[in-house]
Amino acid sequence: MKYLLDTNSVANELLKKRGDFFIIRDVLSESPRLREKEIELRSFGVTIVEVTIKQLRKLKEVVLFDHCGNLKLIRLYTNMGMADVLMLAYILSETEQEGLFPPEPWTLVTKDAPLSDAAKKYDIECVSADLLVKTL
Repeated sequence: MKYLLDTNSVANELLKKRGDFFIIRDVLSESPRLREKEIELRSFGVTIVEVTIKQLRKLKEVVLFDHCGNLKLIRLYTNMGMADVLMLAYILSETEQEGLFPPEPWTLVTKDAPLSDAAKKYDIECVSADLLVKTL
């Protein structure tokens, strides 16, 4: 299992030298608090991933066909960016079967209700950081 972290889910009690936590650089960049903690996040074993053309293609598909009117999820004009929908696109692109073996499953770690609601439409598992701390 791989865990993709939202800005609201990065907590020290969750980050215990693990290799299965990931955060997208664009998500990291949205939060001044997290930008300052990048070195610390890396020391905890959080992998900071870059968006590739593969994720951008999936982002286009998700925005144009599935969520073009979802203003709770896509807040471009409120200076809050597209990180939420980018996280969906990232997981969807990473879980597409490309070979003989099924891809490793991903869980989205967030307490953002509109993001969790959108993730459910794609059968993406979501969990809050608080609940994840209790289960790990």
